[in-house]
Amino acid sequence: MYDAAGAWGGTNPFPGTLIVLTHRTDDQPDPGTGFLFIDGFDAALLKARELAGDGAVSLGGGADLIRQGLAAGVVDELAISIAPVVLGGGKRLFEGFEQDLDLEVLGTWSSQYATHVRYTVKSARQESATQ
Repeated sequence: MYDAAGAWGGTNPFPGTLIVLTHRTDDQPDPGTGFLFIDGFDAALLKARELAGDGAVSLGGGADLIRQGLAAGVVDELAISIAPVVLGGGKRLFEGFEQDLDLEVLGTWSSQYATHVRYTVKSARQESATQ
């Protein structure tokens, strides 16, 4: 997401530090930009929770990050936005994901540009190897 957004012009547009999950930690920009590059989902989540204190932590990004968060059981809500444009092959959101999810629709919003669906993640169950 960081790369796709063009690094938001070099300045974090969100409140608080934006942690970028990446293997390219050597590309860390100046801390004054508001970005912190961390390698590894668990390390990034730990740092995000530390920085958030009693506040919420949001995961934003591509399919790989979403699958990691869901697999770790740390996602309470899932928001999916679908735009009526195809940008190459992309990545399938749930490809290789081996858990069952029980989702409850919280709401849907739509315009000519996108449809947004927000879900509560009620439970994630590991699929049995015998099924």
